[in-house]
Amino acid sequence: MRNYLDKRTAPEGAAYMASGDLDGNASSVFAYTGRRGGRFSLGIGPMSLSLSKEAITELAHCLNDALADLKALDDGKGGEA
Repeated sequence: MRNYLDKRTAPEGAAYMASGDLDGNASSVFAYTGRRGGRFSLGIGPMSLSLSKEAITELAHCLNDALADLKALDDGKGGEA
């Protein structure tokens, strides 16, 4: 199974768009401007989130930390508790 999100031409009102497939689920990412004022929309299969710029920034930091800990465990170095 291939996981991918490809950047697409964003529709009017969006600053960014990507879509693709994650673990067999149709997925999309949008960053909105204007009336939606810096909101991010993340859809994976039946799940959909709409988050503020601050919330998506915190989520991105947490995901990066989790990935670093997983990599460290895979490399046999352990991770932070």
